[in-house]
Amino acid sequence: MLRSMTGYGRGKYEKDFREYSVEIKSVNNRYSDVLIKIPRNLSFLEETIKKLISNSIVRGKVEVFITYANNSDKGRNIAINSELAKKYIEEMKKLAEETNDNRRYKISAKDALEIAYTLFDSVGHSYDELAEISDELT
Repeated sequence: MLRSMTGYGRGKYEKDFREYSVEIKSVNNRYSDVLIKIPRNLSFLEETIKKLISNSIVRGKVEVFITYANNSDKGRNIAINSELAKKYIEEMKKLAEETNDNRRYKISAKDALEIAYTLFDSVGHSYDELAEISDELT
């Protein structure tokens, strides 16, 4: 169990060409407050990480920043949910037609793919890769 509420630490972990970086800052606080900043593709681990930290502290504000880089062969493979991406593109085109403002809402294939990628879960990791990541971090 940690004795001080104020501290800072940073560490890196590498396995199979996957690199994780964790930075933790803590300050005195009357209550226990744990804030996790984690990449979206690892968000399924947020509660597990929060519980691990909460079990080690009684009080204090703790901020955890995690970055992840997958340089492995699996990291170069992506799984695209084509049906979901197509549906989003279709709905955006319908919106343009309904508003009768094709000039303002004209969506190129490149724009539609960028929107589908950044806003929606049409691109992701395979289940097997997420399981490996979970095993590595917990």
